[in-house]
Amino acid sequence: MKTSDIRRALIASVYSDEEADSYFLEHLHDPNMLLTLCNICAPHDEFTNDPRMQAAFYISQYPAELLVEVFPLLVVLLTMPPEDGAHMNGNIAEHLIAAIEKSRHLYKCGVSSKLDEVIAYYNEDDEE
Repeated sequence: MKTSDIRRALIASVYSDEEADSYFLEHLHDPNMLLTLCNICAPHDEFTNDPRMQAAFYISQYPAELLVEVFPLLVVLLTMPPEDGAHMNGNIAEHLIAAIEKSRHLYKCGVSSKLDEVIAYYNEDDEE
């Protein structure tokens, strides 16, 4: 499926389209789909927040063993500012944080210890 079709399916899944939801749930062991979802989740003008939010949600549903393969990318996605300079939408950040937390124990690197500060930052926004 082309990225534009995946994007449309993500938008459909926002509005409870069961066929679209089933498609993504059936691909939770597909590393290529995971990479496509990460691409859609990145903050660039091509994608609005609806497909980005759903991409982040489905990313968070992947098993830790696959998420660890894209762990650095998840961290970049969480910390990458949108082009307009605003902070990442909390609905996107919460799912990326869930994916990071799910796979963090499998990733061996110094950057993992710095994530507590980033996660705390986004959790403060939720409390306001």
